[in-house]
Amino acid sequence: MGDLDVYEVKLGDDFLMSSLFHEAERQLAKLGLGALEKKNLDVVVGGLGLGYTAVAALEDSRVTSLVVVEYLEPVIEWHKNGLAPLGETLTKDSRCRLLQADFFALSRDMANSFDPEDPKKQHDAILLD
Repeated sequence: MGDLDVYEVKLGDDFLMSSLFHEAERQLAKLGLGALEKKNLDVVVGGLGLGYTAVAALEDSRVTSLVVVEYLEPVIEWHKNGLAPLGETLTKDSRCRLLQADFFALSRDMANSFDPEDPKKQHDAILLD
């Protein structure tokens, strides 16, 4: 692989993700958002990981806001501290906010949205990575 930097995330002995294999994450965002006709999209991504789904969502110019819900605080810190390959892309985009929370707990809260800063906000797409 020459000088290629490879990022991998493991939990115990299990490989969770790799920077070598991310096309499925990109297509999740591309196909999910591509099915929508609306011009201004408020989007939620469940799971941050290495950030490929979130970055692909931000590549859609119709996305006006993106909340990425990640359960593990260290994963968010990797992005904020430049340890993940796409961290700077996500943290410098004003449309994107990283939220440490339990995606599934938020999804069961029928009274509030995925965005604690705007609990009544309705989102146009939820992409579960």
